[in-house]
Amino acid sequence: MSERNKPERQRRERQTFQLLLLIRWISLLPALFALALPQTAPTLAASSARALLLAILVNAALTLFGTRINDLIRRRPRLIALDLLFSGLLIWYTGAEASPFYLYSLTPILGAAFFFRIRGGVWTASAYTLLYLAIVFLLPRRHSIEISLALVTTQIIGFFVIALMVGYTAVLLGDLQRTHDELAESNAELSRRNRDLHLLQELTLLLQSSVDPAELQEYILQGLVMEMGYRRAAIGLYDEGRNVLTGWLSMENLPVESGSKRLGHATSVSLDHDDGPVAEALCTQHPVEVLDGEPATRDPMLAKRLAVGRHYLVLPLTLRTTPLGVIIVDYLPAREPLSETDRLSLERLAAHAGVALGSVRLCINRAQQQAVMAERNRIAADLHDSISQVLYGLAYGLDACVQLLPEHPEVVRGELEKLQPVVADAQAQMRKAIFAMRSDEITSDTFSARLHRHLHAICPARDMALRIELPGEFDRWDADTRQHLYRIAQEAMTNAARHADAHRIVITVAAEKGRIGVRVEDDGRGFEPSGVDTTEHLGIQSMRERVKDLGGELRIESAPDRGTVVIASIPSRAHIDLRWRYEQEEETHSIALGG
Repeated sequence: MSERNKPERQRRERQTFQLLLLIRWISLLPALFALALPQTAPTLAASSARALLLAILVNAALTLFGTRINDLIRRRPRLIALDLLFSGLLIWYTGAEASPFYLYSLTPILGAAFFFRIRGGVWTASAYTLLYLAIVFLLPRRHSIEISLALVTTQIIGFFVIALMVGYTAVLLGDLQRTHDELAESNAELSRRNRDLHLLQELTLLLQSSVDPAELQEYILQGLVMEMGYRRAAIGLYDEGRNVLTGWLSMENLPVESGSKRLGHATSVSLDHDDGPVAEALCTQHPVEVLDGEPATRDPMLAKRLAVGRHYLVLPLTLRTTPLGVIIVDYLPAREPLSETDRLSLERLAAHAGVALGSVRLCINRAQQQAVMAERNRIAADLHDSISQVLYGLAYGLDACVQLLPEHPEVVRGELEKLQPVVADAQAQMRKAIFAMRSDEITSDTFSARLHRHLHAICPARDMALRIELPGEFDRWDADTRQHLYRIAQEAMTNAARHADAHRIVITVAAEKGRIGVRVEDDGRGFEPSGVDTTEHLGIQSMRERVKDLGGELRIESAPDRGTVVIASIPSRAHIDLRWRYEQEEETHSIALGG
């Protein structure tokens, strides 16, 4: 039987001992009835009364000190011989085989058979048989009662019948109890596995929607402390560049006297020249269990915050062979190693947590790379559509001047004077490109002002009308959304000003039904959208890619001599967040219903 079931076993043994005490008290009733019978001899009645009083005193002592006596008999079974001797003396004192204490004398056999099974019962019955025969046939009889061999034989047979019946019943009850304990342990194991599978399922579902490592850390800690019942847990993430563990989150359910100190989120645990359990687990990528209170790290101040108890487990978080961080399961039961089952469950949880955190980190890195690539493409498009063309014209003009020298100096002078505004335009375009790289937040005022400045920079000599219409809630929208709207409008306006020979441009931004749209309309010469190769027009391509990355749609309506309308529609960030929360609530409700 496992240590977990030991208290239950002790409780059942105490109940059995109390039942045996009750039987001892009930077995005194025949002696009490014998005293009430008028035909009982006076001498026998006097002996029975004294014996009854003595038996009552013994029963009272057993009742008062039952727990201690029970434990003593369990440790030293031979003490049952004293009870047998006492019962034999009562039998001899009150009439041998005719004694009214016969049932009382059977209680030692009952106890031995119940606690020590068939073998204990048979040994006790055999010993009592020898004692009983000595009382009947060897010791002088205190009362003038004839010996009845039939009665003696019947009583001795009764010793063994009771021993065998009670002993076999105890064996059956023991087998039944072991089966019950095994089923209870199997059920507990299944419950633990079901709990672990539930945590892993939730971790997998969270992985599909979460892009925040802190959210995953919080969920793992809740699973360890709230569901798995551990007293304290902490998670730290590995920073490879600095070789430290940082980004700590912890959760605990500890008594006040534990002396736990808060572990700061920005706490840095350096792994340089550290061979403590935390560094060892991360380096070897194997769990490290500490039973003797060894400090988690060589820094004494940090060690008190990382691990509070003397018994804790450090689990590495890895993705393949890449270290990601550690989980510290703290304040475990003292001087008692984790069971193989519990440790295996924690290792499985750490393995899946490593995959989840590693996947989120990869997604974040990939998103950053894509953002950098998209911005590079946008800058390339701007340079291609503006500065590169200006520089090409400048190079062409300078080449012509070189060919005219030295025969036509006056012509060269005129050409150089013409190139001066081209150089100034190149400078303006470069300033515009540098300004566009700045990450200042876009507001309704800066949205309009920058687009007007941008239009004047790319078409300084043309008189173009620009009208911009923005909603009143524009400044309350997400900053990234406003930035994207500005880039789309800027690109569409640039195309209209440079390639469509437009004189009037109208930019309208509006929100409706969870989507935000920007509309850029011009009165230029227009074109046939189906006949445009977007690979050669980086402006249109960059707009399509930007809108696609935002989960939106880009539509271009144009025809020759009828102007152009560019319409971009993207989901509102608030709408996305609301829909995500709704889906999470529906998913949680479905899981709660067993769906």
